[in-house]
Amino acid sequence: MGLFFSKRPPKVTAHDRAVLELKVQRDKLRQYHTRINNMIDRETQIARECLRQDKRRQAVIALKKKKYQEGLLDKSQTQLENIQAMVDSIEFTIMEKKVFDSLRAGNAVLQDIQREIGGVEAVEDLMEERVCVRLSRYPAELTTYVLMKESMKYDSCVTIG
Repeated sequence: MGLFFSKRPPKVTAHDRAVLELKVQRDKLRQYHTRINNMIDRETQIARECLRQDKRRQAVIALKKKKYQEGLLDKSQTQLENIQAMVDSIEFTIMEKKVFDSLRAGNAVLQDIQREIGGVEAVEDLMEERVCVRLSRYPAELTTYVLMKESMKYDSCVTIG
């Protein structure tokens, strides 16, 4: 349902295009591998058939072609590994960038909240105010306590005497 009401299609960045091109190239190399493997199998079959028919020279030529195809397969395998490593590296770097952006946004929110609170100094000032209010009440509480004790002594003396 969101697809119908969205205002713009998602942006395709240069990074996305680069990753897509690398993946397309990787897929083409995999197809090339399949073709080369099929050619190697075919050359092997030709060499066996030539040996059965006592055509040694043609069998040697088929085996040389097979060896050449195996060399191409090794080179393309190296290229495939390089492309896959690059795709993985790019995708990981994109993920790192997203994490970094999230950390940056979280840090900005944290700073905004600290500005709203007034920072550490405001919290310390608030705590000092609470301590001062408590200490200012202490003498009054102490005086009330002493007066109450005196009054209890006086009441006990009056009732006894």
